[in-house]
Amino acid sequence: MIEFYDGKIFERYSKPQKLGDTVVGRVWSFRDITDRKHAEEKRVSSLQEKEVLLREIHHRVKNNLQLISGLLDMTRMRSADEATTAILTDMMLKIQTMAQIHTRLYESKQFGKISITAQFRDQALALTNIFCSKGHDITCEIAPGEIFLPVDQAMPCALVVNEILSNAYKHAFKGRKQGKIGISTVQEDGRIRINIHDNGVGLPDNFELMSSKSLGLKLIRTLVQHQLKGTVRFENRGGTEIDIDFPVINGVK
Repeated sequence: MIEFYDGKIFERYSKPQKLGDTVVGRVWSFRDITDRKHAEEKRVSSLQEKEVLLREIHHRVKNNLQLISGLLDMTRMRSADEATTAILTDMMLKIQTMAQIHTRLYESKQFGKISITAQFRDQALALTNIFCSKGHDITCEIAPGEIFLPVDQAMPCALVVNEILSNAYKHAFKGRKQGKIGISTVQEDGRIRINIHDNGVGLPDNFELMSSKSLGLKLIRTLVQHQLKGTVRFENRGGTEIDIDFPVINGVK
């Protein structure tokens, strides 16, 4: 490629000329690619501007969500009513989960997808800091490996896991000082399978997900079925075991 003082840009090609097996010369050809190069530069510049703008949007959304979460946390700490504290904690955790997603998008070089397993680790840490007090020792183990999800699926998936983990921390280990929660995520044949299990007290004998009037369980069911287009199953297996299965959209690998 040759760039001239007047701004013109040319591509240069050469083709050897042979006489038998001997190269006796070369034929040079030149093509004006000035307009194409300028158009490419404009596209790159426009893309960079859009990336900067998108990062700024995610940054501002994250800041606003963190502000709301902080205000809820302050109100929660000042409340003496247990029912009010529980409601504020649930709201704070949901907003915190959404803020974490926007933080990952802001920090990521790939806006189209994020590591959902890393997101689970952050959620488990936040829940442990809130619920593991007064001598309680509840550990949450995340299986190794990285699974990526597109943004449209990462948000509802994170909210579902937040709801399940919150229920486990609050209800699975009543009357116990210790407990374990495990999360494993597998991607196979274009589908994501998430397994969450604990060694707690298990589900009530008459538990039915579809007929449950619990707001948290309704949220789980709605997010999995309508936003993730998947299925969720609850079972008693030495505690509570939950399997979530849904297809991956947009061909994310």
